[in-house]
Amino acid sequence: EHLVYGLGDIIAKMITGGMLCFVRTAERRDALGEIILKHSSLNTAFVSLLRAGFDHILPCTIDGNGTCWLPEKHTPDGQVLESILNRHMSGAFNDLIADEEEQAKFKDFVQERLQQAQNECAR
Repeated sequence: EHLVYGLGDIIAKMITGGMLCFVRTAERRDALGEIILKHSSLNTAFVSLLRAGFDHILPCTIDGNGTCWLPEKHTPDGQVLESILNRHMSGAFNDLIADEEEQAKFKDFVQERLQQAQNECAR
């Protein structure tokens, strides 16, 4: 009788633990979906705010090393900036920064922002 109750108790706890893990995973998946939807519309708002403070905005893709890659197809701002600088703007943005110290500062800044974004997503 004790053996049956003991096994029943263990099985009930395992099933309860599995159900709680499933619920937690589902909640995280839903929360991640909500975060993505919430932030997907912010991109245009941020660009509008940036336009108020900067003359040219260059969208880029950031890799895990903190390197910003400019798009192959230029935006209107990229074309204007190319004509002003009289220099082709493609590849890694980090390489376009002349001073090595400034390159290092920019790379550190980007890596800090990536770390901050990862911490926000982990919450």
